[in-house]
Amino acid sequence: MHYSESDVAGLPGEVLQRQIANVDNVSGATYSTQAFADAVQDALNQAQNS
Repeated sequence: MHYSESDVAGLPGEVLQRQIANVDNVSGATYSTQAFADAVQDALNQAQNS
């Protein structure tokens, strides 16, 4: 891991504020940021289908 936890700690709040799964990339954490966005989108899709 090449980034600190504090670099990605704001991602859940960004999702809530923007009301979308896509979040801004965190420098050095591109794959983690994308995985987070994918997980949020998957959760939203599951919620819509239940």
